[in-house]
Amino acid sequence: MKNKKGFTLVELLAVIVVLAIIMIIAVPAVLDSMESAKAGSFKIFAENAIRKTMEKHQADLLTGSAQDSADKCYKISDLKLETGGKYAGSVKYTASDKSYKAYIGDGTYYVAGKTISDLSNASNILKSGQTGFKATAPDNCQ
Repeated sequence: MKNKKGFTLVELLAVIVVLAIIMIIAVPAVLDSMESAKAGSFKIFAENAIRKTMEKHQADLLTGSAQDSADKCYKISDLKLETGGKYAGSVKYTASDKSYKAYIGDGTYYVAGKTISDLSNASNILKSGQTGFKATAPDNCQ
């Protein structure tokens, strides 16, 4: 009697079909998780940029290089944040309402005129192409 070792073609095809079904189910979930993580990362960066601007503005007030009654704009590049080169824009202090608003983009996501509390609402973080905005590097400092 002949000793048969190995798998038949039908068994191999069955395994491939099962793996394909698992991939069809898993890939969209993984892609959604990755997109959510990227949006969360952008949100955290924007919040950190606003906090760093608040600190820098307070330091500028103490040194006299800024006045509390005047608007002041801080570029992301001047805040010395770990950006990895992909974030650009500015955070603006508005004296009339004493608020700090972010104008930041990373090529995919974009916020314009949003405060830290605004960033808690995910709909305030726009994606490139959403509602006609491009996620370019906005710079509100003139």
